[in-house]
Amino acid sequence: MAPASAQGEKRVALLIGNQAYNAKVGPLKNPHDDVMLVSAALRSLGFAVTAIRDADYRSMDAAIKRHAAAVRREGQGTVSLLYYSGHGANMEKNQASTALVKPRMPLTPSILAAGSLADGGCALKRMGAPI
Repeated sequence: MAPASAQGEKRVALLIGNQAYNAKVGPLKNPHDDVMLVSAALRSLGFAVTAIRDADYRSMDAAIKRHAAAVRREGQGTVSLLYYSGHGANMEKNQASTALVKPRMPLTPSILAAGSLADGGCALKRMGAPI
């Protein structure tokens, strides 16, 4: 694949790797390594990469907003990629949305009940709107 400059398109990526979950949920072994490998591959393809690890809700939300702003700044034709490695949970019975689950978030049956995860996770359904 030709570098981004040769193709005339901007490429930006946000990579999130969350692995430090509490004992009740269980820590993961691979998210940091996943982000490192994906980052190297994307950089070789001309992407400007931002990577964050073990982000809480506020950090993920802020990073996603900064990423969306960067895509808008770069203009039409910009290639945007958001990659997440970590636990996730379905928020709705129709499975139309997914939440990114922050590390150390206590996942209990009441939190996993429909709609209650929205306060602690980062809902991808919200991100479906055009940026």
